[in-house]
Amino acid sequence: MRKLIGFLLLAAPAWASGFVCLGPTGSSSLTLSTSAGSWTQCEGGGTGIPADGDWVIWRSTGTLTINQNLGTVGGGGVNDIRQENGTITVSAGVTIVFNSTGTNPVGSGTAANPGADSTSKGILLSNGTAFNVSGTAASRAVLTAANGTSPIWMAHSGDSTWTGCTTFTANVCNGSSASHNQYPVTFAYADFYVLGTNTSGFYGLYWANFGTNVAVSFDHCQFFNPFQVIYDTANTGSISFTNNYISNPSGAYPLETTRSNTGPSATVTGNTLITGAASAAAGALYYCLQGCGSTDYEQNAVSSTATASYSGLISTTNFSNNNTIKNAYDQFAEPSSQGQYCTSFWVSTGDTTSSYTKNVCGGGSAVQLHIIATGSLAVNPTLSWISQWKHNAPSQGQFITYGGATTGTQTFSLLNNVLVVEDADSSNFPISFLGFTGGAFVNFIVVNLDHNTAIQAASNGGQGLQMGEDTTAGAVASSRVRSNLVLNGAANGGSQIMDGNSSGLNTFNTSACSNSVGVCNNLTYGAGTNGAYHRSSASGVNGFDNNVQLHPNALYGDLAVNPMLAATGRRPCGFGVVLGLDGTCGTLFAALASRALGAGTGGCANGVCGTFTDGGYGASSANVFEAMRLWLFKGATPQNPQVWCAGSDGEAMGAVPFCKQGKVFLAAAFQ
Repeated sequence: MRKLIGFLLLAAPAWASGFVCLGPTGSSSLTLSTSAGSWTQCEGGGTGIPADGDWVIWRSTGTLTINQNLGTVGGGGVNDIRQENGTITVSAGVTIVFNSTGTNPVGSGTAANPGADSTSKGILLSNGTAFNVSGTAASRAVLTAANGTSPIWMAHSGDSTWTGCTTFTANVCNGSSASHNQYPVTFAYADFYVLGTNTSGFYGLYWANFGTNVAVSFDHCQFFNPFQVIYDTANTGSISFTNNYISNPSGAYPLETTRSNTGPSATVTGNTLITGAASAAAGALYYCLQGCGSTDYEQNAVSSTATASYSGLISTTNFSNNNTIKNAYDQFAEPSSQGQYCTSFWVSTGDTTSSYTKNVCGGGSAVQLHIIATGSLAVNPTLSWISQWKHNAPSQGQFITYGGATTGTQTFSLLNNVLVVEDADSSNFPISFLGFTGGAFVNFIVVNLDHNTAIQAASNGGQGLQMGEDTTAGAVASSRVRSNLVLNGAANGGSQIMDGNSSGLNTFNTSACSNSVGVCNNLTYGAGTNGAYHRSSASGVNGFDNNVQLHPNALYGDLAVNPMLAATGRRPCGFGVVLGLDGTCGTLFAALASRALGAGTGGCANGVCGTFTDGGYGASSANVFEAMRLWLFKGATPQNPQVWCAGSDGEAMGAVPFCKQGKVFLAAAFQ
């Protein structure tokens, strides 16, 4: 017997493979396991509940509780579930098997009203109050196709949602199109197999238009081989995407919003993405096509293969204010595609509140942070306590700040970051940091570099800290370079600190240091044939130096000694050894992916959901990403006492503060 499930199950004509089973009208509520006889138009006159081959339609203002499995793997599964009213709740432990056999979700119908002859089946969220999948850690819900490989989908088509479906004619269901607002959808502890297909309106959860304070939430879910998870075109509302695992997405952007920065705010935390053989060549976990709303992006992990290079977060236009990007880890395989970024975003005009801090990024050619700002008001993003390593892209920076202003000032501050370049390709020209003005702006950007450690571990001809691009428009203004530590590991290495605008348009803040210069108290060690410092034609008058005493010089507090860093060989995936793993990226990311299972259910392997306290590397109730970063920073701690308190502010040169600890250490040693 084939029947539809009772969201609103439609009875099908004799030519159809199943029946349309209609839920009740009015305000009735049904529980699937006890609702036999409550459905109309099902096979047998409505004496049963939906089965393989049936459509399910819910039209009551009440609640449908799906508390038993729908569809069977051997029997082909149910066809589309249509919500036209009320609330639908899928209980913990329930498996819904759809009758998907191909990739066409439309058939003879439309995106708002899929035809009976479609080959990809799913959930049509036309109208209602709420849709919920309520699994638990001990009893997960599952949504899949009967064959395990064809896509399923969930869709709300915005201003053209379809209701009134009761029967199919020529593969098209009757009823009418109308505008219906979005409504909250929540998914907890659910596993989705092959969610979404590459057809507009069916990319994953396709959530379009007319949302007002509407929430979309996924928590502790797993997505195996999806096209996308969320494709959102809503004007307002919010997305909460927490503690999920995405494996081998075939679409470039598992989470994608396409509206301007008036669009949905987002909480994207605790997620793991691991690309695979089916993944696109390049993409991102979270992509904002026209800008993100206020975003909290924390404790996410993205692992890419050599042929599928995914960023963590990309926003192609302005963010809203009040964004937090923190404790994320992006790991790129070697080699990965050129020009891909761990994070790339445009900073909104007037944004003085957003922060990018305490992140880890590594591997391949894609360990770049790309910050772009354009506008007329002050922009002051602070990028701090970040660890990045392994950079193979030619002529680019691990950190890139790119901006300018028509009026006013844009300021970028990079504080206490560790940058490690390992590039054995002699054709590349890698740069640890590159800050410049992009475009024909009246006012150049201001860049402040304080207490950063840049290690050119095995580079060929690369630069350390480059201020300004070698173009007429690419200069920086009133900038400073203080208390940084730059090491060069190659004999043919490029300059370690550069006045990089050959047109002489850079200017440095002469109030930033004593002796009326803006570059001071930096350590350069291992200078190659190009020397430690690179001067432009204006370096003696623009505040880089005084044109008499050149860097490095004790007059400016410069040092050129070996800082004797504690353990420069530490790399992010090596932190797995601290967790009891083998130190490879594969085992670390498998443990991070287990966060989606929840604690006590085989999830949270090796303590990745807990906190870490270890005086050996300074962790105190730190989450796993912060513990990893601290462990990496510990390796960048200078052991040479000359460096400990030699910064312009009396702190250690470089990213790791060690003046106070060093004094305590020395005092104890000589007692």
